[in-house]
Amino acid sequence: MSTPFSSASLANPDGPSDGPASPAILWVVSLDGRGGARDLNLDPHAVTAHLAAADGEAAPLWVHIHREWESADLWLKSVKVPRAARRDLLAGDTRPDALALGEGLLVNLRGVNLNPGAEPEDMVALRLWVTPRLVVSARARSVKAVQDVRAQLKHGYGPLDAGGISGALALALADRMQPFLLELSDSIYDLDERDEILGSETQDRERDLEEELHQARLDIVGLRRYLAPQQAALSRLQSSVHPVLTQANKETLGIALNAHTRHLEDLDSLRDQAALLRDRIQQRAQERTNRVVYRMSLMAGVFLPLTFITGLLGVNLGGIPGAETNWGFWILCGLLVVLVGVEWFYIRRSDRFRER
Repeated sequence: MSTPFSSASLANPDGPSDGPASPAILWVVSLDGRGGARDLNLDPHAVTAHLAAADGEAAPLWVHIHREWESADLWLKSVKVPRAARRDLLAGDTRPDALALGEGLLVNLRGVNLNPGAEPEDMVALRLWVTPRLVVSARARSVKAVQDVRAQLKHGYGPLDAGGISGALALALADRMQPFLLELSDSIYDLDERDEILGSETQDRERDLEEELHQARLDIVGLRRYLAPQQAALSRLQSSVHPVLTQANKETLGIALNAHTRHLEDLDSLRDQAALLRDRIQQRAQERTNRVVYRMSLMAGVFLPLTFITGLLGVNLGGIPGAETNWGFWILCGLLVVLVGVEWFYIRRSDRFRER
């Protein structure tokens, strides 16, 4: 039994629908080949029977599953997903990749985590098994890009076939990254401007700025960790020769690849800017340290001769000059003051010479 899309069915488009009885299957749609789809209320056995009974011209199905539920593996076996593909679809942690396994394509993708209360750089995983008649997408946490593509199908301008779903999802993941990258870019520029305003006068506020910069650099590293291999995976997928991918699918993948490449270049630029800002902060801190060390060195240089003279005159031996004179102490103090004046004049003269 099948029912057309309704607004109620998309109220929670990445969660379980009312129809499927399996806790592993979140929802099932049937592509109509014209950019739309129908929402099917099928349990796991019904999906298997539907695939077995349909002829080669039947519309492909897109089945969205929760990979952490126990029944997911059994259902994947029932629809004859290869063992290697099942392992990656249900794995706890994978890197973005794309490879052909027989008649199907296995695609592992990552996207920013836009779930409430989550950190965007804590990226969510989306795994795909794509054949001409069946697309299986597996997730553990909700992926907003899946909702976007399903909404496109609802309104009739989604992917036309099974191969198009992979490109549409890759493009939706890239589009979902854009706002977060813009926010990250704005934060880096804001930190740069604040650093120029602060200068070296408020060290406490500078420490706060340095902590924010450190967090921004962690965000950049976290995103780039998955975005770089995802770019390579999409490049391999676009250049692959596989019957499930049409020329139109490859063009969509090319657009997604360009978007990921642009995001990666933006991240590299932000990383370089953050590194320059960090170097500037560290250089300023080093200059403050050098000034303190220089002042301490000056003080040591002034008092070292005084300490030597007073130590020499303080030995408990006969023949100390001035020991028999009532004015000996004051004469010594006067000589020390003169010595300090000569040293200070020499230091100032040396500084002016160095500045020239």
